[in-house]
Amino acid sequence: MKPIRTVKASAFLPAELLRAAVEKGHPLETIEKFMALQERWEAQQAKKAFHAAMAKFRAQHVPVLRSQAVEQGPLRGTAYAKLSDFVNAATPALSAADLSVTWKILRDEPAWIEVACVITHADGHSEQVSMGGPPDVGGAKNAIQARASTVSYLEKYTFKMATGLAEQDDDDDGNGGRDNPRAEPQPERQRADAKPEKPEYDAAAFKANLPAWEKLVQNSEKTPAQIIARVGLKATLTEEQRKAIHALAKPKENINA
Repeated sequence: MKPIRTVKASAFLPAELLRAAVEKGHPLETIEKFMALQERWEAQQAKKAFHAAMAKFRAQHVPVLRSQAVEQGPLRGTAYAKLSDFVNAATPALSAADLSVTWKILRDEPAWIEVACVITHADGHSEQVSMGGPPDVGGAKNAIQARASTVSYLEKYTFKMATGLAEQDDDDDGNGGRDNPRAEPQPERQRADAKPEKPEYDAAAFKANLPAWEKLVQNSEKTPAQIIARVGLKATLTEEQRKAIHALAKPKENINA
C-alpha cells in the first residue's frame, strides 16, 4: 500500500502558483491571470483582517462621555459629546486593532454637503459610511461657519455609525447621569422639522419620582432646571408639576426650631 502524499496548503496559494508559472515560463496571459488571482486573494485576506480588527475594537466597549454642557435654552444643564470626545475615546482601541480613521468630503455644493468617514486597516482594506446635510445657517453664522458647522456635525455622526459607538445612555427619568444625547445643537433645518407633541407626564409616575428628585436636589447632584429639562424630553410637564420641582430647592423649615 502506497503512503498517502501530503501536500502543503501553501502550495496552492495564488502567490505560489504565480511563482511556479513564472519559473516554468508560462505565457504572459497565464501569468496575468495568476496575478489577478493573487490580487483577489490578497483583497479577501485584507477584508477578513479588517473585520477581525473591528470585532477586536468593538470588544473593548469604549465608553464615550459627554463633556460639552448646554448653557442656554430649554436643555440648559444637560450635556452632549463632541466629535473630539468620540475620537479621543476611540483612538487607543482603534490603534491597538491596527485601524485608522479619516474623513473626506464627497459633495461640496452650495445647498448640500456630504461627508464620509473611512476606517482603514493596516493590511489595506477600508470601509466607509457617508451622510449629508445642508449648511447650518442658524445662529447668525457666516457662509464659512455655516459649512464648517455642518461638516463637523457630519464627521461626528459618520464616525458614530462607522465605529458603532454611542454616548453613555442615561435615559432614567432624571434620576441618573447629568447629560443627554439629544442636547447637542443640530443644523437649523433639522431643528425646524416638525415633531409630534409629547404626552403629558403621568401624575402617578410624577408622584413616585418626586422623592428621588428631591434627594438629588438636596444633595446638590442636580438642579430643578436640570430635572425639568431631562424629564421634558420625554413628556410635557404641567405648570403645577414644574412648580413642584422648583420647590424642591427651597430649604425646609426646621419644625424643632
